[in-house]
Amino acid sequence: MPWRISARVAVAPLPLTHSLLYRLESSDAPSRLATETPDHTLQTAAAVFLDRPDLSPASRRSYAQTLQRLARTIGDHPLATLDTAAAESTVQLAWGRCAQATWNRHVATVRSFAAFCRRHGWLAEDVASGLDRRREPADRTRAIPLAALERLWRWEDASVRDRAFWRVCYETAGAPRRCSG
Repeated sequence: MPWRISARVAVAPLPLTHSLLYRLESSDAPSRLATETPDHTLQTAAAVFLDRPDLSPASRRSYAQTLQRLARTIGDHPLATLDTAAAESTVQLAWGRCAQATWNRHVATVRSFAAFCRRHGWLAEDVASGLDRRREPADRTRAIPLAALERLWRWEDASVRDRAFWRVCYETAGAPRRCSG
């Protein structure tokens, strides 16, 4: 079940007590939550983290996906009990076999969340310190000049099917293997 993003705060699908839910949905949730709940859980800290006004909707959605998986795997324990080994093993288990760019996105989210929690004094140690970015291979693909593509699309000796296929590949920026199915 995905995070529910309300106008003020993202609320995880994990069970919330009525008083905590009231505090999360109140108009001044981050400041009240930060002062009234010194022992944050992963879920409540994630809700405050996601409620920052500087996050775009796309970033908020992406961060929520990562933090939801983290909370589901680790559990909703007090944030102070989270240690480096648990965070690293959870990230490795969840995204260890992903592509480098996917791994780097999730690691960046966990690092940002850990830094946010440390700035607020909710974490004593940097739980993401052992999570390193992976080197992404450089894309050496060269673009075909537009004039050459236009000649290809007008080529009379090619079948309509082939010309349509080449156009689809171009319009979707897809490799021929991916476009052909």
